[in-house]
Amino acid sequence: MLRYGTSLQREENNFSKIIARTATLALRLPKTIEKCLQSIPLLRQNRNHSITLSQVQISCLLANAFFCTFPRRNSTQPNSEYSNFPTINFSSLFGHASKQKTQKLRAILHYFNTVTETVPDGLVTFERRCISPSDLPKWKDKKEMLTKLYISHEGSIEKDGEGMLQVDFASKFVGGGVLGKGLVQEEILFLMNPELIVSRLFTEKLNDNECLKITGSQKYSCYSGYSDRFDWRGPYTDNTSRDKWRRRHRQIIAIDAVHFKNPRAQYTKESIKRELNKAYCGFKEDDKVPSEYLPAIATGNWGCGAFNGDPKLKALIQMMAAAVVKRDLAYFTFGDRRLAEEIRKMHQHLSNHQIKVDMSHSSSYLHEELHCPICHSFFVDPVSTPCGHNFCKTCIEKKWGNAKSHQCPECEVEFDKGLKLKINKSFEKIVYYFKRTKKRSQSFPCLQTAFFCHKPLDNLPPSPKRAASINGAKTAANCSTPVWQYIGEDSTGRNTGHSSKESTSCPVGRLVDVGDETKSNFPSNPKNASSLHMQGTKQLIAGEWGEARHQLGSSKERKPQRGGPTKGHKVSVAWTT
Repeated sequence: MLRYGTSLQREENNFSKIIARTATLALRLPKTIEKCLQSIPLLRQNRNHSITLSQVQISCLLANAFFCTFPRRNSTQPNSEYSNFPTINFSSLFGHASKQKTQKLRAILHYFNTVTETVPDGLVTFERRCISPSDLPKWKDKKEMLTKLYISHEGSIEKDGEGMLQVDFASKFVGGGVLGKGLVQEEILFLMNPELIVSRLFTEKLNDNECLKITGSQKYSCYSGYSDRFDWRGPYTDNTSRDKWRRRHRQIIAIDAVHFKNPRAQYTKESIKRELNKAYCGFKEDDKVPSEYLPAIATGNWGCGAFNGDPKLKALIQMMAAAVVKRDLAYFTFGDRRLAEEIRKMHQHLSNHQIKVDMSHSSSYLHEELHCPICHSFFVDPVSTPCGHNFCKTCIEKKWGNAKSHQCPECEVEFDKGLKLKINKSFEKIVYYFKRTKKRSQSFPCLQTAFFCHKPLDNLPPSPKRAASINGAKTAANCSTPVWQYIGEDSTGRNTGHSSKESTSCPVGRLVDVGDETKSNFPSNPKNASSLHMQGTKQLIAGEWGEARHQLGSSKERKPQRGGPTKGHKVSVAWTT
């Protein structure tokens, strides 16, 4: 701690006084806990249970953690008593001094300075939720339509998601690296709301079907930057209203995504199902609470960044989970304008065509994303431009030709003619793996082309589009020879132009034209398709979201939820459809 004394003393004039008052606070712990007449229980795995603590009790517990007075929590050995729990003592924060840790300590010392000057009088509830495997959705049978979406590259979950269910991009050990080197979304959230840190004392590692919901925490600080650029900016006055339990109307849900060390693993059915179940666990509310009283969900690029998640896949997964629990979604891409636009278009496409929640739809979308936008076939020797778009190496080189400057066909950004594109080996493996792990008849229905004709298979042209125009193809409605043509590919994913034939009887006894089956999945009647645009979307994107978010969702009052009432608190946003 002495290592930080000099630097903190320069920035915090009352550093020594804060330390003294924090020590006094730590000594009050026995007296404050004594009122409970029992020790603090642990939120163990595979159980639905909750703990409600006063803000005073939380401050005393954190003061003891600051002085590292929980000796049985120091060991990090795999077989130690609390190996399945996060660390709680602040010892790791004091070692290996750095600018980032200094900024963390400034946020924590400000918290102690605040609670020792003005005693807080609220309550905070920590609820562990576990959904048994039998109660998890059967995603293949889910036919709900997507709910409404607000998306912006501006704003943040904690600031612009006020009054909504705010998603914590959690580690399975809640709080992640808040007491160490970590400084991304979860760690920053815990530093701005230090009362969240106490959950590390009693919350066991989260299983795949579990989450942690915190209700009533107070925000104490402001910040700027992210990761290495993080800076504590000063105090924050939290004027959030309270329920009759004296809990602030702030709900945070901690859900942990899978860390995909191999990015291609996230595209398997098992991985997608796991993330769907985790999001569902976090988004689901008590069945007794009508959906129209539920706040919208404020989220963003969950499980991306260091966890290697595909942002668009994660967005789709969260949209599907939100649809099943019938909650609207407010999505923040943290400055990524292009990603916000791509997700908006994806949601618009799915909504306009009334695509329902179904595992096959997520696979279908991924299938589309793994196609070159120039040749519309699976990527072959994929390369990435500096602007982030992907193309087949041959396609983009042919597109550019001998032009004086190179321009991205997708976003029209210009590059120097001398730009050398290298094959993205990781992406190439993802394409190959995705194609080979599922049967085409199940995973890629839009690749299937069914038609019936009297021509021998060997005479069929290699392209499905050309196949539709072969002589006699459209007049052979009573033909009994079923032909399922696939685009033939060798082990590298290259189109060989060969076709394959399956022994399958004619399902309809008539000609099925190329593309009919695909088109049937996308109704074109605009009257039956919900519009994606909100009134005033341009104004919201331009930064007037703060004024609109108070209108999001239902104007009705929320009914009391399990774990405490929320009477009189109006939440969510009013969407226009």
